Amino acid sequence: MNRLLNTLYHKKWVVYAKEPFAGPEKLIGYLGRYVKRIAISNDRIVSIDRENKRVAFRWRDYADDNRSKVMWLSFEEFIRRFLQHILPKRFSKVRYYGLFANRDKTKRLAKCLKALGKRPKPKPVMTTWQERFYRLTGIDPTRCSCCGQGKMHIVILLLPSRAPPCPVTRSKS
Repeated sequence: MNRLLNTLYHKKWVVYAKEPFAGPEKLIGYLGRYVKRIAISNDRIVSIDRENKRVAFRWRDYADDNRSKVMWLSFEEFIRRFLQHILPKRFSKVRYYGLFANRDKTKRLAKCLKALGKRPKPKPVMTTWQERFYRLTGIDPTRCSCCGQGKMHIVILLLPSRAPPCPVTRSKS
């Protein structure tokens, strides 16, 4: 094995990598969908035909407007395709290594966006529930409901010390 590896290390390699057809944005979108998922989840398996030894599963046809379709495969072909997603020993999944690894992922993705000429999405501004309520309804929950002038502030929050008592019901006899 070592002799084979040494031979391969000393060989001049030419890597042929075509530019992605739909552009780098589509490629990153594809990789994002592919590397973050398992091969097939249980809810995508629609039917198992034991008699004819076939499996039906749902899949998305991205070329056909992202439509969900059902495909039937023989047991052997289904298992063959599934096993292609199992990595050999000592290989690590892309999601744990490289571009999509958690360590410094934000910085690396920002570099990708910059290389594509895109700006990163701005981080959402944190707002209080009162600000969101006012923006959605036009009603200021901090305004005094009696005079409509002053602002109410939470001074103390009183939590119940125990559950309220159950009402006693007496049967009439």
